Amino acid sequence: MQKTIRCFGWLGFILAAFYALPDACDAVSRLAFQEEFGGKGSGAGQFGREIYLAFDGEGGVYLSDSDNRRVQRLTEPVLDIRSERFRHPKDLTVDDAGRMYVVDWQSVYIEGTGNPKLYNFLPCIHVFDAEGAFVRTISMRAEQERPKGLTEAVVIVDEEGAYSLGIKSTGYDRDFRIAVSRHREIYLLDVQRNAILKFDPEGNKVATFASYGAGDAQLDGAQDLIVDEEGAVYVADAGNHRIVVFDGDGDFLFAFGRKGLRSGEFIRPFALAMDPGGRLSVADEGKFERRFEDHPFGGPKGRVRSDWLTETLLVDAQSDHLYELRQRLDELEYSLTGSGQTRELVDLKRRVEELEEDAGREREEEEAPEKYLKVLRRIQVFERDGTFVGKAIFAVDKNDPQLHDLSFQAMDFLGNVYLRDASRYTLRQYRIGDPRFPRWRDMERAYGVRATKEDELFREDFGDLDDLIDEKSRRDRWTLQQAFSFNYDLSERLNFSFKDRYHYTRRSDADQDLDKPENDSEIGEDGYDNAFGINMRYVLDPNRYSYREMNLFAKRLDGYTTYLRTSPDPGSEERTDRTGDAGAWLLGSDYDLTRDINLSVGYSRFEPDQTRRNYRTYLYDDLGRLYRVDEHFNRKSVLVGELKIKF
Repeated sequence: MQKTIRCFGWLGFILAAFYALPDACDAVSRLAFQEEFGGKGSGAGQFGREIYLAFDGEGGVYLSDSDNRRVQRLTEPVLDIRSERFRHPKDLTVDDAGRMYVVDWQSVYIEGTGNPKLYNFLPCIHVFDAEGAFVRTISMRAEQERPKGLTEAVVIVDEEGAYSLGIKSTGYDRDFRIAVSRHREIYLLDVQRNAILKFDPEGNKVATFASYGAGDAQLDGAQDLIVDEEGAVYVADAGNHRIVVFDGDGDFLFAFGRKGLRSGEFIRPFALAMDPGGRLSVADEGKFERRFEDHPFGGPKGRVRSDWLTETLLVDAQSDHLYELRQRLDELEYSLTGSGQTRELVDLKRRVEELEEDAGREREEEEAPEKYLKVLRRIQVFERDGTFVGKAIFAVDKNDPQLHDLSFQAMDFLGNVYLRDASRYTLRQYRIGDPRFPRWRDMERAYGVRATKEDELFREDFGDLDDLIDEKSRRDRWTLQQAFSFNYDLSERLNFSFKDRYHYTRRSDADQDLDKPENDSEIGEDGYDNAFGINMRYVLDPNRYSYREMNLFAKRLDGYTTYLRTSPDPGSEERTDRTGDAGAWLLGSDYDLTRDINLSVGYSRFEPDQTRRNYRTYLYDDLGRLYRVDEHFNRKSVLVGELKIKF
């Protein structure tokens, strides 16, 4: 009990140490799975490869399907708009009245042309009411522009079935992001041209603002925009790794964030959402990889490793056997060398060398298990003024046969996140939960148990003239092995792992000397080994080109054995009573001072160091009197400090 208390005491100390680190105390939420919907196809609720999501004020989910040229409302009441006006519908948004605004392109006839007629291909916005009826199309530029000089065109057939030509204006099908204010003002982010276009409720363009660059009111490949209740425009400026905020007229207000993977920093932010309380959620491309060589699921394709239950806890049986042989070798060398009887000594030396070579060869031939890979992504939450509040993380298990290629698709103002399964064409809805520590379902857990029963029977006839058995013995052994492990990400940079392995053995032997019954004996032995280990890993710098981490670990190993040898003769009290125990502590840390400099400190204490147990043996004669006590004890403590420098 005291050992268990000490173990959990160390666990508490390590947790406290890591929570004292910067970035480790941030409120961290998890995504809780809600439902899965969709699928490849053109039927109700299905979609193609290129899709865009939008949400109304009641939580309704809308989907623009470029491949199938349609718009759907996936929640009740469902809608399926298959308008002949759709060419390549892309991003969309929904206003407070349920009107849908869909970014697309259109072909516009150039007045006065004929034989053939000429059409301009131009980006536009299609507007539909809450019931899906077409309202109007808003063009983003002048419709009647005639070509200036020679212009490349494509052959088309117009609505009258006549041969015509279509002029592809530059960027007619480029990416736009669209948002609508509560006053029904339309804001359009031109991703390629780093500009924002503002339209009034009637569809008239009233302003253009922002430009390319890294200045206050400039953008570089911005990916998303939203408009809050007060009319401020928030833009995910991916190329500059920040969020830029304008007022409703396009005047610069402020910007926040910078390139990095710490809290409040971004790697190409690309999606925005704001909840009713005005808190801004930002998704970026920053990712954090977890690679474990010794993870329980580090075997082929993420399966449990075959050796997970049989890993060595303390000194293994072969090492124990080698130690006994070395002890015997030392005794023989002392007693036989002087008398010249060296043959047995030479044979024993050869046997010890062979065993040592075999053990070394097995270590060299061990293959490292495949890496267990998990990718963590994050969504950060800010106040309106850019103050960091917290974050939610989600993980993609790259060994999962179904969910290995999940990717972020969108998030809504209610705290729902939508991940897309690119191989199955489905959407999975998750809910951002409240910060908790820890949640059982967020842990990677593994348990294994193995039971073994062995029976052995030996009979010996020493080659005399009779055909009677001289000796007979029976061996009966029962073993139980258990292993438990869990792995938990406290945040995208802080990881905690725990392992416990337990091995219990019981055996009973019966030896009979049929010529001398007084030599008969019965042996009973049982014992256990247990290893308890914890490790905390903190990523100091997750950048792959300057990666640094810190680890703290503690491991406790315990073993205990009882052995009793008695005589089956009822008149004899001769017996051998032996107890053995073992224990070890391993504590340490390693710290990457820089990418090329590592400092590590470790302390280990082994009791015993060379054999499986420290034994105390009591020998009793046939009258039950103690006549001999043997004790074997050894211990080793090691304190190591190591500095590694790459230059």
